[in-house]
Amino acid sequence: MDEPMLNGGAVTARLRGDHVYKGTPNAEVEVFTKAQGAACGYKFVKGARYLVFARTRDSGLATTMCSGNRRLPAGDHPLRLSDRTQGMGPLTPELITAIGTPVRVDAGPAPTPDRTGVTVIAVLAAAIVLAGATWVRRRARAR
Repeated sequence: MDEPMLNGGAVTARLRGDHVYKGTPNAEVEVFTKAQGAACGYKFVKGARYLVFARTRDSGLATTMCSGNRRLPAGDHPLRLSDRTQGMGPLTPELITAIGTPVRVDAGPAPTPDRTGVTVIAVLAAAIVLAGATWVRRRARAR
């Protein structure tokens, strides 16, 4: 637990990537989320594989239950339309086109234990929608 439970608390999940679609292809990345679902926190299950949509925040990346994250079937292949997902809906050709070309992540050394006990295999699409949309809106307002 990174923050007290006031305002939903917070946890930092250490995610281990197999492919990165946006951002730097790091073998591990930390993603902040609220500790409670009622505060829009996203619950990661240890050992599960995810497509994670995260935005940048002051100290790193953050995601919520409304970010569009999807739980993926086990494996280490790039996204496929045939993948059955759990979350915000099925994978679509438009989504796969929008997130771009995957970069395989070098697995590197075994993961180190983290404070929350949450380590997942993840497909990371860091800062894809929210950060990009925010940047475009801020540029448009500045003109």
